[in-house]
Amino acid sequence: MSRRRFYPPAACTKCKLPPPVGDSLLSVGSLWLCPACLADETPGNDLTTKALNESVWQAECLARSSRSQASGHISDAGDHKGQANWHGHAVKSIKGHGNRLAKSALIVNGEAATSPGYLKDTLVNPDLIAIESSETRGRLLVNNDIAALGIDVANTIGAANTLEKLLAHEIALAHKVACEQAAKASRESDPAMEIKRLQASARMMGAVQQVVLTLHKLRTGGTQNVIVQHVHVADGGQAVIGAVQTRGGEDEQ
Repeated sequence: MSRRRFYPPAACTKCKLPPPVGDSLLSVGSLWLCPACLADETPGNDLTTKALNESVWQAECLARSSRSQASGHISDAGDHKGQANWHGHAVKSIKGHGNRLAKSALIVNGEAATSPGYLKDTLVNPDLIAIESSETRGRLLVNNDIAALGIDVANTIGAANTLEKLLAHEIALAHKVACEQAAKASRESDPAMEIKRLQASARMMGAVQQVVLTLHKLRTGGTQNVIVQHVHVADGGQAVIGAVQTRGGEDEQ
């Protein structure tokens, strides 16, 4: 796709709104689209993916232009260069749209939200990737019905980055599954299924403990502190390790 060689209309063909100040409309077939509508028409699940897709196409078109230029097909080289320029404008347009969304996003508990919430928090210098990553985590929490539990665990451990938040959400999900399987096991009439559910519950409990250990290792660098105590025994004396029962009945170390 190449950009039209004449001035675009004043408003987007799709939403009928003018483009944001500083932006322009881009042509897609017979349409002139604003950044928001262009993003909607671009393949990808989120704006980050959409922008990367356009970047890939830009690089591909530039490569085709170079190959055409080298083989002497000057006209084809010009067409590919024009397509690369269009994709470059699309990347800039989609990123600009994403940055505007990021600046206007509401942050709740360190997670992006589209409506007012509780326990308000802020992200430091939120950008497009951080916002969309946060929204993805939020959708996963909601889809698994662990939003409150996941956020509470993240707050409890003081999750300071994306990795720690993911671990907190994994703890919440594993805990939920463990409790649900244990509850279903108590109502099972089939002993074999009861055992399977209890085993699944036990595995999830073990997973919770493993995630907690992983979090501890991440925060401590995987190091262990070993305390060494030196006991000096004089000549004729004896060293005893462990608890010693005295005549008064009290244990002494």
